[in-house]
Amino acid sequence: MSDHDRRSSRTRLSRLHEINRRRARDKARRIRADKLAEWIDRGIEWQAFVLWARAIVEAEGTIPPQVASALQLRCPGFAPDFGLETEPEFWLRLRRWIDHNVFREPMEEGWLIAVEYYASRDLLWEQAWLYWEYCDEHWQKSRPASYPTFDEWRHQVQGWRFPPRQGKRAAWDNADRVSPERLKKAVSDYQDWEALAYWVRAVVAAYGMPQGVAEILRDKCPGFLENLSAEGVCLEDATTVWRRLIAWIDDHIFGFAKAEGWFEAITLFARSSLQAERTVSYWAACDLAWSRRRPAHHPALEDWRRAAEVYTER
Repeated sequence: MSDHDRRSSRTRLSRLHEINRRRARDKARRIRADKLAEWIDRGIEWQAFVLWARAIVEAEGTIPPQVASALQLRCPGFAPDFGLETEPEFWLRLRRWIDHNVFREPMEEGWLIAVEYYASRDLLWEQAWLYWEYCDEHWQKSRPASYPTFDEWRHQVQGWRFPPRQGKRAAWDNADRVSPERLKKAVSDYQDWEALAYWVRAVVAAYGMPQGVAEILRDKCPGFLENLSAEGVCLEDATTVWRRLIAWIDDHIFGFAKAEGWFEAITLFARSSLQAERTVSYWAACDLAWSRRRPAHHPALEDWRRAAEVYTER
């Protein structure tokens, strides 16, 4: 393949990826976030099951009793021909069976692409994929005396550290510097802090700096408001307050991750999640609606977050 053909192929793939991304996000906007999140969790679990079964079948060159029993239990009616499958027929047909039987509702309603899109951006999904690559490489070279059950394999996935890789973004390169448990908690915490920042942005834009909001910021972010005032920043400038608050959170709450060199891994997974996108979408909706007619009282943080979870665009 010539260099020109390679560039053309990459361009086509990039355009296809962008089309799929837009389709997935468009479908997601019409589904409640809490409902979609449940299906995303199922998608991650079933993807892990497919990868576990695929790794064993490809290492053995057949479907051993251990996998056959798991398939019979979890996928009744899925019957591989002759008990012997080769790449890629086994896992592709298993994936199709799962789509048509487990994910029938989102598939028939046209939003399965949204489930797959957000599931594939999850930290646990990526861990499962990386661990499958490790098992696939090692098991085909030297088959183990026994294979882990799916539950055992899934537990091993959750503890799998990101191996350093060449050519990846910095966020991927430094994810191996932290344990999966710490990274997962940091991602969840960052999503919570960003939700606070967007709530503050929405409220300040519509109401100025209410006393209740200022008290929450003084409690959660000691010294933040005082520093802004000392620097002459207007506390009713919502965009500036929001930007400075994000910077404060990055430096003061997650400064430990910056010092240890894995902060970019946190933002990579936190900001690519459904929760983060829905938070931003709901902030934008509030910003527009409240600029036209604001409610008599601004919502409390937890009420605002619950509303974001069920927010949909029509």
